[in-house]
Amino acid sequence: MTNTLNWGIISTAHINRRLIPPIKKSGRSTLVGVASRGPAKAQAYAAEWGIPRAFGSYQELLDSPDINAVYIPLPNNMHHEWAIKAAQAGKHILCEKPLALSVAEVDDMAQAAQDNNVVLLEAFQYRMHPQIAALQKTLGEGLIGEVKHITTRFSFVLEDETNIRLIKELGGGSLWDLGCYNVSFCQAVAQSDPVEVFAWQKTTAAGVEISLSGQLRYENGIVAHVHCGFDRSFRMSATIEGTTGDIDLSSPFLPDVDVNPSGFSHIVDRVETRIDTPVKDPYLCEVEALEAAALDGVPAPYTLAHSRGNIATIVALYQSAEQGKPVAVE
Repeated sequence: MTNTLNWGIISTAHINRRLIPPIKKSGRSTLVGVASRGPAKAQAYAAEWGIPRAFGSYQELLDSPDINAVYIPLPNNMHHEWAIKAAQAGKHILCEKPLALSVAEVDDMAQAAQDNNVVLLEAFQYRMHPQIAALQKTLGEGLIGEVKHITTRFSFVLEDETNIRLIKELGGGSLWDLGCYNVSFCQAVAQSDPVEVFAWQKTTAAGVEISLSGQLRYENGIVAHVHCGFDRSFRMSATIEGTTGDIDLSSPFLPDVDVNPSGFSHIVDRVETRIDTPVKDPYLCEVEALEAAALDGVPAPYTLAHSRGNIATIVALYQSAEQGKPVAVE
């Protein structure tokens, strides 16, 4: 087993700017190349970011024997195809969220990873960050008693109709782009997936969802509310209500990114106590999680079972919003 991940990035997506520095910083990773749909763009991007090799197609990068891990930040509708191709090429995979657009796609991708003995990890960076582990430990110790209710919000204004987030055929929609964090966070707190959901949505003339509010009911009695949208100002927050107190998070999904601090507040009888957590780049956390899984055989804290449950919940929320009735999560 090799002791280094030699990375290739499939596409020149804007989100790459978050992952390139951590890959270069990590002592167990090397950034080898980047691919685009043509050589000129790949070469220009490689020169801009100091990446040694440029590949003129995604498949050319996958065919390189010098690369054993890939990052896939492609549009949502392309994750399934290229994750499977990467697995078949023997590459470990960090794939952007949402991992896929259906449970069947998740199952296909997981099977391809298993068949080819590679690691497939969904890039929910905050699930690898110390903040979520500290939160789960705090809840497990009973600091706020029994968890009863979770509320999450994630939004920002997006009006550019050419943005891939607003193109339905590419897997656009605020729930796929933002709300996937909300649903995943509730999963982390409830330690399970919901059994039933109900949702309301607002769509554009083109049929793209730009705002969704949903209720999630868990078998253990927890009820969660998720709110996401491209139609209102930036907001990111989470509140967990228990029988003896509450916990508030101002940066549940982007801890230690830009001006968003990690840590959370414990509130009892309107008295607030700050609980700090280790400061760390969450994108480095996901790089290290793939390293540990691929190089050491250490299971990632966010598994494909988690990914499958998250996608199943999102699909059910969309079905509920379209049908106007509660939907069971399958």
